[in-house]
Amino acid sequence: MKRLMICAPRFCIICVLGAFLYGCATATTPNSPYRGPGYPSNFSHLALRNPLLAMELGKIPELTDGISVKEKKALATIAKIYQEEPIGFDSAFTRLYKIGLPEVRKYCSPLQAIFWLAEDGELDKEFIHYSLRELLDKSWKFGDTEYSRWKSFDVVTDRLNAPELIDYYERKRFHYVDWRSLPLPWVPPRYVFKHNKGECVSITRFTVYCLRKAGYKAREIHVPDPVGRYPFHAICLFEMNGGEYVMDNGRPGPLGIHPYETDQKR
Repeated sequence: MKRLMICAPRFCIICVLGAFLYGCATATTPNSPYRGPGYPSNFSHLALRNPLLAMELGKIPELTDGISVKEKKALATIAKIYQEEPIGFDSAFTRLYKIGLPEVRKYCSPLQAIFWLAEDGELDKEFIHYSLRELLDKSWKFGDTEYSRWKSFDVVTDRLNAPELIDYYERKRFHYVDWRSLPLPWVPPRYVFKHNKGECVSITRFTVYCLRKAGYKAREIHVPDPVGRYPFHAICLFEMNGGEYVMDNGRPGPLGIHPYETDQKR
């Protein structure tokens, strides 16, 4: 009993500090597109026909500091496919451009995924028919070879700039664990990112952090625990396209995104 009395104030301080820290994500602003030398000669056709696509390609972080030989080759591959399938490419880009908030996000992450496929020698014109999930399945790889793309918390949370992208990443990477296996009853977003694990509060706070950084209104809410073991279950409530949604990935079987009204009826 004494132990509980001693630990309670400390626990409260930790919870208050944690609530402050996880809510400190600042919304990003778009990258400036790279306008220097290095673009392949066939890129001019793409830029003339679809200047928005050209500008958005110039915003991806691989290009903002200049274009290497490998990056030039990847852009040439993209431009070649555009010349062969301009209508299909434009249609695919229109769909992908709408994922996230263009006025806030640093860059269009699905477009970076296309660039990665080109850079890795795996892009062909069939990509214009991919759903977002299919595109990410082929391009977002988490093995040792791709480690450099996923090692930085700040870089990755810049990339997770839409609810669909956050949901995909969390389902692929994170594992639900009981809070007693963690160093604290909850852990901050950086811990969840580094160790790929957390309980409902910790994973939800990672979700809230990413959504706020991407320009969305998001907050943690508590609902009844689905198995009745704990006082509550934490999920993320956010606004998207004029509606309210929840993301619920802090559980053994992630539920992903669904309308808030549906969650209320569970």
